[in-house]
Amino acid sequence: MFTPSDHRPLGAHIWNKEPDGFYVEPLWCSERLFEIEKFTKSIWDPCCGIGRIAESARCAGYEVFASDIADHGYPHFDGCLDFLQCERPHGANFVFNPPFDQVEQFIRHALSFIGKNDKSKVATIFLQRRLNAAHWIAELPLARVYLLTPRPSMPPGHVILAGEKPGGGTQDFCWLIFSHAHKGSPELRWLHRDRGRSMPHKPVPTDQELAAAVEKITAVVRECIAEFKAAAPALVQSLSDEEWTKLSGDEDCRRAELIAEHVDLHEVAARLPALVKIARDLKYRLPGSGKPLANIALTREQCIEVLVAAKRAKAGAT
Repeated sequence: MFTPSDHRPLGAHIWNKEPDGFYVEPLWCSERLFEIEKFTKSIWDPCCGIGRIAESARCAGYEVFASDIADHGYPHFDGCLDFLQCERPHGANFVFNPPFDQVEQFIRHALSFIGKNDKSKVATIFLQRRLNAAHWIAELPLARVYLLTPRPSMPPGHVILAGEKPGGGTQDFCWLIFSHAHKGSPELRWLHRDRGRSMPHKPVPTDQELAAAVEKITAVVRECIAEFKAAAPALVQSLSDEEWTKLSGDEDCRRAELIAEHVDLHEVAARLPALVKIARDLKYRLPGSGKPLANIALTREQCIEVLVAAKRAKAGAT
């Protein structure tokens, strides 16, 4: 953990990867789910960990079967099972927070236990940033997506078992609800930690609506791209040798290198100040060939930062 500074530390709430995917969600995530989403009969959590989902289901009145690949101390633990090797179900519905790299396998295996006309459901916690790349979801009967707000912190289990109380999560998560009984497009809803603050749900946009939105975004980009292209090189070239040295030794850059093994480097780059990002990318050379990057990609916020700086510089020169 890094010491506080004026900038949000890039290393905040980042831990070494848990070998068995044992991460713990805040209790409210499952408590609120069972308040909003209704299930039939019993619940099986096959990766129950310390039992937060299982206990929320019990408190909601469901019969619960709680298993995991290892015993993490949940008092109502029903035994060690490798879910992906199980050949028969131990509950009518499946609600879980599986290892992030096995989510697809868990969902498909759970759905294989549910008949096509069965009203049982599969619910899983999912990393929101992975939704756009999870093309396999289109093959499955996705009924609802609950965006969790505020952003929950999901540390490794050993952190919670040690008595720590981390907060201020760095990732967005959601619940995915699958049901063979659902017909039509999936629904998008917000699930707020505080009761009564869940935002009204709305259907997922149609292809036509998405196409119209893309056209609007493209039009805005076309309006700004010429100004941005003109502003970015001028700003970088105007840096003095002293300023270049400061950028290359920036504290955020050092932090990025320190935590590179544990986080998505795209996220690290997205948090850097715009000129720091441009400076680092201009100096970067591809491994092997030693060639510079052909393109420099900035986030929307970083582009705005450059444009604002350019306008200020232009105003100061007049």
